[in-house]
Amino acid sequence: MREVLTTNISSTRLFQANKILTLFFLCIILSSTTISAKSTQTNTESKSIKIGFSTGVWVLDKYKKLIQLAYQDLNYKVTFIELPLARLGDNGFVDAMLIHPSIVENHLTDFTRVPVKLDEGKIVLYCHNEYDCDEEQLNNEKNVIGIFNGDNFASSIMKNRCAQVYKIMHIDQGNQLFLMRRINFILTIDRTDLDNQVTMSTKKYSKYEVLPFDAYHYIHKSKQHLIPALVDSLNAQLKNNPMIND
Repeated sequence: MREVLTTNISSTRLFQANKILTLFFLCIILSSTTISAKSTQTNTESKSIKIGFSTGVWVLDKYKKLIQLAYQDLNYKVTFIELPLARLGDNGFVDAMLIHPSIVENHLTDFTRVPVKLDEGKIVLYCHNEYDCDEEQLNNEKNVIGIFNGDNFASSIMKNRCAQVYKIMHIDQGNQLFLMRRINFILTIDRTDLDNQVTMSTKKYSKYEVLPFDAYHYIHKSKQHLIPALVDSLNAQLKNNPMIND
């Protein structure tokens, strides 16, 4: 009788031990599943990207649409951020630049070109008609050339020229200064549907083409691993969306 009782007690204890172990392993599995789910959710939520463009600069919606579609193809949520031109390339503000002339990419130390040409344009000098609008105006030390603050392309061009430079803070200010003849020359981008900062009638003013350029999308170096996929996506969008190429 005692042996039977001992056996029953041992069986009961063994059953209870197995039950505890089973519950313990179930808790571990459930915890791992929860952590995995949270990790997956975090990764999904973190796939977003901030893309900057210049304050006061008219940019056609087709560029925003193109870039947005390209990132959406990579499962990224895009947020466009408008910033002063002088702050656009500052580290930490944005993850990418919507579109930018390649001629000054050496100034974009934290950003890398995505090698799909999005557009092209020219750097031009606008002059009042009484002046001969040519290269000599940039080298006349008596002249004052208006450039927009933060425009590295203009600063680069004027670096080895003799004319004085007046930095303009805002697009509207530049237009007003030029129209009121407070300055006689403005060096800027000329591309109607890209980034042109001053739109002047060539009937009233003269224009000298200083330098052609190509324009690209630029991405922060911390995200340059996306470039191969972005190249494929951008090329596919350009091929499959005729409206973007108009």
